[in-house]
Amino acid sequence: VSDQNKFNMDEYLRMDGLTFKLVPYHAEDKVAEQKLEKNLSEIFQYRNLDNPKVYLNDNVIGLLQNYRAAFLRLAHQYLMEKNNEGVVRILKKMEQVVPFDVIPAPDIRLPLQVGQYYQFAGRIDEFLRLAEFTYQTDPENPEVVGIYVSLLQHHKRYQDAIAVLSEWQIDHPADSEAQNKILELQRQVSAPDSVIQ
Repeated sequence: VSDQNKFNMDEYLRMDGLTFKLVPYHAEDKVAEQKLEKNLSEIFQYRNLDNPKVYLNDNVIGLLQNYRAAFLRLAHQYLMEKNNEGVVRILKKMEQVVPFDVIPAPDIRLPLQVGQYYQFAGRIDEFLRLAEFTYQTDPENPEVVGIYVSLLQHHKRYQDAIAVLSEWQIDHPADSEAQNKILELQRQVSAPDSVIQ
C-alpha cells in the first residue's frame, strides 16, 4: 500500500508478508523478520514465475514487484543488523523465485540496487554479475555503463572495461570522461602488477 493510503498509522504497521499488519503498539521493528522470511521462503508459492514460456502482461508484472519489495525490505533489515548471511540468503531466494531475466524490473537500476546490497554484505562478485546483466539489458544507460566499468576495474578486468567504454564511444565520441577513463585503464594494463583477464 502506498504511503498516502496508510492514514498516518505507519507507526502501528508491521510487515509480515505482502501486507502490513496493524498492531496495537508502536511497531519499533517495521519488519517481523522470522515471520516474513518464513512466508517468503516456505509459505508463499511462486508458480511459474521463473518460467520464461509463461506469458505475463504488464499489469501482472507490475503486481509481482510486490514480492521483490518484501524481499528487499527484509534484506534491508538484515543489512541494518549486519546480518550478511541473511542478506545473501534472502536475495538469492528472491532471484531464484522472481528472476530479473523473466520478471523485468520496473527500473533498470533495481538490479544494481540489489547488487549494492550484495556488496554491503561482502559479495562484490554478485554486484559485478548483476551489473553485467544490467549492462546487457541497457548498454546505452550512462549510469549502468559507469557502474559496470568501475566494477570491472575493481576486479582488474581492465581489458573488458576498455572494451565496454570503446563500444560506448562509438555512439558517444565526444564523451571526454569516457576517453579519460580509457587512458587510465590502458595505464593500468601496462602496470607491471596488473592482472589481465
